[in-house]
Amino acid sequence: MVGYIAGFDEKVFLNPREKRYVDELARQERINPLTDENIFKSGLYIILAIKEQYKKQFSIYNKLRKQGLDTPQMILDNTSEVRNIVSSSMKTKKPAYIIGFAEWWMDSDWKNRLMEDVKDGRKNWYALRGELADNAPGMSYKSASFIMEASGYEYPVVIDTWVLKYLIYKDLIDESCVTLNHGLSKGQYLPIERIMTALAIFNNVMPTTFRRSLWVKNSTWKKTKGSLDQIVLPFDC
Repeated sequence: MVGYIAGFDEKVFLNPREKRYVDELARQERINPLTDENIFKSGLYIILAIKEQYKKQFSIYNKLRKQGLDTPQMILDNTSEVRNIVSSSMKTKKPAYIIGFAEWWMDSDWKNRLMEDVKDGRKNWYALRGELADNAPGMSYKSASFIMEASGYEYPVVIDTWVLKYLIYKDLIDESCVTLNHGLSKGQYLPIERIMTALAIFNNVMPTTFRRSLWVKNSTWKKTKGSLDQIVLPFDC
């Protein structure tokens, strides 16, 4: 079982003195300005982040940016160059995911419906998140939730290692039901998200605030400000 960590006590990680860190993390994670071009860049960045060290992910993302390969059209026009840059350090399926994501992005009107929903009060988050996770190459429910959260939605929960450890510590999920080093299936993800949402409501905070509070209290983010294990979008356009 996961051993006791003081930061798993809600009185500790929801302490108002920690709010400044939660607010800073929210600012860093927010896509700014919120445009479909920047939402695509966040998706590209997150695909590179899957099972990858922060420094390598950040380096590859910057190489793509410097070559102008951070838009769907440029990626599709230069697939060989994209494969060369990504495959040079990441021996995975990520080049195919990135190219597939660009193709999906060009063909889908998802981005337009997301922007309309933002204007309409961000009411349709569940369906939009599900569509992104289920249909876009390289996306998972965790990745899609991060994009929604970075777009200003307050209800999707990014279920990371600290969320899982917290719920295991609280005996709300069984440790044998999840593998901390692997992604969750849709069938695993959504029930865990519902538990986190209920806990957030019980503690009178939004689900995003609850998740970020866990992160800044228990991870190294507060000390390193994103240099080691936090996905922070590397652009403030």
